[in-house]
Amino acid sequence: MDIDYLLERLEEAITAGSRVPFSRRVLVDDEECLAIIEQIREAVPEEIQRARRIQQDRERMLAEAQERARLIITQAQHEASELVSEHAMVRAAEARAAEIRAEAMRAADEIRREADEYAYQVLERLERHLTNTQQLVRRGLRELRQGAPHDYGEADEDETRS
Repeated sequence: MDIDYLLERLEEAITAGSRVPFSRRVLVDDEECLAIIEQIREAVPEEIQRARRIQQDRERMLAEAQERARLIITQAQHEASELVSEHAMVRAAEARAAEIRAEAMRAADEIRREADEYAYQVLERLERHLTNTQQLVRRGLRELRQGAPHDYGEADEDETRS
């Protein structure tokens, strides 16, 4: 389930609560809020799994690029060994092999850069989602604590901070 959607539902549940007259406290349906928080907890591992899949895709792409570079280099070496018969041909083969190596390295670097950039963007998005989720949960807990008829005590407050 989408974390943003769950956060919106939690926010709606909190804002839909009844105000306690002459105070800033709000009475909310704690079962609904706790159910939404549980759904958020279930959704976060899905986001983490998605990030892991992206990382695996990145590694697969890098491995493919390295294999392609290895094949190009092998091909260049093969071409160079066939052209050894004449000195001028040897020079041409070495130059071509160097070009192919350079091209392969450029291609591998470009694929690696693109994969890194994609993974970075996904991880940044995940970090924002997690930060927003954490802030919303803390705000919900704070509001629930303020509106609760009893005091949760310092032990619970310390747990929510960690």
